[in-house]
Amino acid sequence: MRRTKYLTMIALLGSMAIVFEVLPLDIPYPPLPRVTYDPAGIPATLATMMYNVYAGIIVQLLGCLGILAHGNWIGALFKGCAEISTIIPLYVVAKYWNIMSLKGRIGVFTIPPVSRALVMALMNYYVLPPLIGMPEYIARTLVIPLMVFNITQALINIGISYLIYLRIKGR
Repeated sequence: MRRTKYLTMIALLGSMAIVFEVLPLDIPYPPLPRVTYDPAGIPATLATMMYNVYAGIIVQLLGCLGILAHGNWIGALFKGCAEISTIIPLYVVAKYWNIMSLKGRIGVFTIPPVSRALVMALMNYYVLPPLIGMPEYIARTLVIPLMVFNITQALINIGISYLIYLRIKGR
């Protein structure tokens, strides 16, 4: 019974991630309007909090299928890297610290967003320019605004997931 519930929840959260990627729920990031906030990372962070890192990664990979369905493999690659660089530190913090405690909450809301910002800064500076033919000087000017974006996107995903997790855990 427990395994059935686990698989059912992963399937449910994974399908939510796909739907969130396919539906036009994006909100433009004002400094870079082609970059958008979206709720697609929420199911993966929730799966990580509820179960484990494997559940979060599976849910996120399912969400990336929604991006691939549009033929955007670069977007799927970057979304996957962004969310997985949030999910892994989130799991480590949740595993070793009680996320209901003050120390755990501080860890949950600081370590994963910083991890995501650093990983994506490297991706945006070293990987993106050769893929799309972007000059190096443009990539350099985009690093800081994209770090701010990645921190705020991670905080949104974690914040909403944490509130849902508290509600579920309270039952």
